[in-house]
Amino acid sequence: MRPTDLTRREKQTLKRMSSEPEYSERVALRAQMILLHHRKHTVSFIAEELNTSRGTVSLWIRRFQERGLDGLQDEERSGRPPIYPEECVKALFDVIKVSPRKLGLPKSRWSVRSLESYLNTTMGYSIKRSRIHMLLRERNVAARR
Repeated sequence: MRPTDLTRREKQTLKRMSSEPEYSERVALRAQMILLHHRKHTVSFIAEELNTSRGTVSLWIRRFQERGLDGLQDEERSGRPPIYPEECVKALFDVIKVSPRKLGLPKSRWSVRSLESYLNTTMGYSIKRSRIHMLLRERNVAARR
């Protein structure tokens, strides 16, 4: 497989996708695969470095080369749809970046409980504490900042 050519914008976006918590671990891993391939690493090296299979690396490189950045996102799957819409999850990660005081709350740091309260009462979402905790843990983000 020949090395993946990237534009400056694609390179910046892939770096952001691989490091920012707003992207899932799966998308971050795919972005890392493309960046390593762009640096002329072999599929075998990438698979070993990222602890995945050669087939998985080849699949995501091929999808990126065919579809660009959109090819790194999960496709629709059959089965039960997610309980929480993506805009709710995005709101969570947007809110956690801002100090509660700047949003008019009498706290200096977020807790899972205060995030739940803010998202449900102020923003109109219906999300449980357990789901917030799970989303934060999946992306390795601490609630208390």
